[in-house]
Amino acid sequence: MLRAARLFFDRTGYLEVETPLLSSDIVVDAWLEPFRVTTHAGTRFLQTSPEAAMKRLLAA
Repeated sequence: MLRAARLFFDRTGYLEVETPLLSSDIVVDAWLEPFRVTTHAGTRFLQTSPEAAMKRLLAA
């Protein structure tokens, strides 16, 4: 089913993107508290939504 969905969107001209799961930025929604994750690169936050990253892609 996933393959069929990807094929449909690919044939109709849509582009699939992957957005980061972790970010050094905290989510801007005041009522959401993201999970804090410690990695070798430092403290990161699990993103609650791909919206901000997708908006950056649109603006690029």
